[in-house]
Amino acid sequence: EGSVSFEPKYILDFRWVKRGKKRVQEALVQWVGVAAEDATWEQYSDLEHQFPHLNLEDKIRLEGEGNVMTQEEARSG
Repeated sequence: EGSVSFEPKYILDFRWVKRGKKRVQEALVQWVGVAAEDATWEQYSDLEHQFPHLNLEDKIRLEGEGNVMTQEEARSG
């Protein structure tokens, strides 16, 4: 009772952070019913365990061009 349950709407960004001696991946999550400016950083492995029924890759919405290149772009670059 009294608990609120949220579900990821989008993953807006990723980052790596150091936790003790380990590096962990975090995702910036926009939750269903919550504005994008109120997105929170969550450990990606925790999201995978909490929401096993969701295909989190379908939720990724990264802004900008990113740093992924085709093979041809890499050869000519």
